[in-house]
Amino acid sequence: MKQGKTCWLMGALFALSCGVALAQYTDPVEVETSAFGQDTFGMGSLSAADGALPADLWFGAQAEDLAFLLDHVPARFSDPAQADLLRRVLLTPGDGPQGANSKLTGKKLMALAQAGFYEQASSFAELSGRLSNEPELAQSAAYAEMMRGDLNAACRRGANLQSGRNSAFWLKLRFMCYSLSGETSAADLTFGLLKEQEILSDLDEVLFTALATGSKPKGNLSPKTGFQYVTIRQLQLPLDLDRFDEVDGAVLVALSGETSAPQQARVYAAERAVHFGFMSGQDLAGIFSSFEFPIDRIASVKQLLIEQPENHLVDALAYQAIQQMMTIEFSFDRAALAGEALRVADSLQRFSALARLYAPTISQFEVVSNYAPYATEFALAGILAGDDGLAARWVTALAMDTTKPESLEAAVALLQLWSLRDENRAQVVGGYAGLTITRPEISMETLNNPVLDGGSNLIPDLVRISLSSGGQSSKGQAALVTLLTSAISASGDLESVRQIVQANSLRVSALGELYNERAFAKRAESLIKGLRSTSSSAGTTNGQRSSPTAGSAANIKPRVKPSPNE
Repeated sequence: MKQGKTCWLMGALFALSCGVALAQYTDPVEVETSAFGQDTFGMGSLSAADGALPADLWFGAQAEDLAFLLDHVPARFSDPAQADLLRRVLLTPGDGPQGANSKLTGKKLMALAQAGFYEQASSFAELSGRLSNEPELAQSAAYAEMMRGDLNAACRRGANLQSGRNSAFWLKLRFMCYSLSGETSAADLTFGLLKEQEILSDLDEVLFTALATGSKPKGNLSPKTGFQYVTIRQLQLPLDLDRFDEVDGAVLVALSGETSAPQQARVYAAERAVHFGFMSGQDLAGIFSSFEFPIDRIASVKQLLIEQPENHLVDALAYQAIQQMMTIEFSFDRAALAGEALRVADSLQRFSALARLYAPTISQFEVVSNYAPYATEFALAGILAGDDGLAARWVTALAMDTTKPESLEAAVALLQLWSLRDENRAQVVGGYAGLTITRPEISMETLNNPVLDGGSNLIPDLVRISLSSGGQSSKGQAALVTLLTSAISASGDLESVRQIVQANSLRVSALGELYNERAFAKRAESLIKGLRSTSSSAGTTNGQRSSPTAGSAANIKPRVKPSPNE
């Protein structure tokens, strides 16, 4: 960085730091869902109960600054707090900023769509009723059609546009449409325009070249964007499951619902989508229920949980087995199998998805005095799913279980985790069990979780935007700055600037609870690893983990061990 720019940034850092030390954070005020009208920027579907920000969130925002932020907000996330922040900002109803037009609205809807909320974005776009004349608004509708697997509908939408067909989005779509319809000359011309304008990434060019020539790149590929995903599926190429942490949220949602995709890929994508809040536990239940498994595979799920715990497909098998055990005589077996399914979950992503899946089922289980073999798993599931009643019941059962010396320590750890979300509730539940809970400390560094490559280049503009609003700071604009500063990393003086900008934007947006959520995620991940470690080191017989449920859930009939080639 040049010396002049460095000096300007350090001066800006000093100006921003003046308002940080006495930052006070308040909860969002209650808002009403806005009526859908022609002012599409102000559309939103959240209420205060859903986490909506104040209705005046765009007051004081500058349209040109907001356009910059919307162009750069991430579509892939490293933790649910980042995804939830984007959801809360862009789905909160409220009057748009002065100067907002259809182009700015289009940027907002595409940011939503690419992050995984493309159904909501498409619905808002369709409500405007003028998409053939508004290419920016029509993008999110075409994107949703494309991600649903209806590329023909997206192509028709692009063909019906009366203007704006030469933007990057419509050029990419038009190239795909020409290629798939066999219009080679038109496809080649459009491909040339894309390369001339330097619109394509390296992977875009590889995939588009394959689409144009009919060749297939070697090896498994991991699509990062929606266009890359659709192209890979059109080329019928295998997917690289080891790199799914690099894909946009929309890709996770689309793959979850694609019936022609490999089941293991669908399970992995769906669990990740639920973890980030793009889908619900009920959605995950629907996907798991739609799979068709041989009877012997479902019957042998207990063995598979022991032998193949890293295989996410066993999660779907376990769910189907549990659904077949609804009669009262299987109540204990059902609880044991749900506990084992949670116990083998090897990451926060997987455990939190299963927590949302199983929370309604766990709520039906009875607590037996001084016998709670899966109380830790069930309590943690309740905390992660946001089911306070479920969490309280099983944390209390764990604390009261005198048969295991580690129960009290585990209950304290769970209550400390819970206190990061709801300190009062954790203290009340702890007090009932005779426990005093100390809330863990949270550091500023907790909020940073980079997902954007080269994001430090954005810092000068983020400083400028943070300073440009003067005395009329926009809560929504500040929230987007908060999101971006949490998604980038820097070093040296730039890192100091990033931290100050982040602290200032947190103060303006009143989103101090983001600290709690990041600390919550880190602590939950540690607890889950501890569960897995304890489970793996438990007593074994002939290579199998011992369990208090041996002879119950293990005896689901008929029980046939899968052959080696399955």
